[in-house]
Amino acid sequence: MPLFGRKKSRSSSSSSSSSSGTLDFSEVKLGKTVGSGRSGSTFSAHWNGRHVAAKVVDLSTASKKSLADELLKELRREEEVASALRHPNIVQFLGSASAPPRYCLVFEFMEGGTLSALVRAKAKAPLDFFRLANDMAQGMSYLHEHSVMHRDLKSSNVLLDAQGTAKISDFGLSCVMEVGRSADRTAETGTYGWMAPEVIRHEPYSSKADVYSFAVVLWELLAKDIPFKGQTPMQTAMAVAEHQMRPALPHTTPPKIAELIEHCWNQDPTRRPDFSAIVKVLPFVKQTLSKTDFKNAGILYTV
Repeated sequence: MPLFGRKKSRSSSSSSSSSSGTLDFSEVKLGKTVGSGRSGSTFSAHWNGRHVAAKVVDLSTASKKSLADELLKELRREEEVASALRHPNIVQFLGSASAPPRYCLVFEFMEGGTLSALVRAKAKAPLDFFRLANDMAQGMSYLHEHSVMHRDLKSSNVLLDAQGTAKISDFGLSCVMEVGRSADRTAETGTYGWMAPEVIRHEPYSSKADVYSFAVVLWELLAKDIPFKGQTPMQTAMAVAEHQMRPALPHTTPPKIAELIEHCWNQDPTRRPDFSAIVKVLPFVKQTLSKTDFKNAGILYTV
């Protein structure tokens, strides 16, 4: 029985963003660095008696004014998007602070760290594949229902709380889709190993590019590795966009999980399911697995 029937896609309705409160930078007490990226560093911090994560961008370190302007624009975009979101599988935004040239976004602190770190640390230990997949799909379904494309979904942008719940983070490359105009984006955004072929080719793309990225994260949960490991970014881009290559699924992958992943990273974006359909089909996929399937695939067995 096929996982997904063919049906006409439905446009998501837009939602208005809510304004966020401005925090006093001096009240955000920075601790140790817990992450870093192109735009800045994330610190373990305390604010208002609460353990938080503070993403700090220092524009004085930018080599050119154009780069500083780009980083500030990215930070403002992340604030605008994150401040309007409230969902159990989205990292909660708490507020922003500025003391130019330093700017800060404050989020709930995620004690479990990144999904990528969990995957690499438990290379031989079983992972709760279906819980993690459902958490991510629920969060992404919420984003798309609110007309937000993430555009950089990967395991390092999925964080875990103390109970192991997965939450989507990092909205610096996200954008808000206009109703009825979800396929007019052509800029190359994201990370090559997780990037959909239409994005690599600078073709118009839609929220289905996020579904492709989700498939690669599912692959990571099974392979416990980095997609296209050992290849240069350009080699990866050519393999995906021109040769329709995908990371090789482990031979122990259960058939229905393989079918789900292959649907999600289909070369044709219109044939990829949306996240609401993925949420519905995950329990069915789980039911098709035997205890042996769970064990062989390195998936934690749960009823």
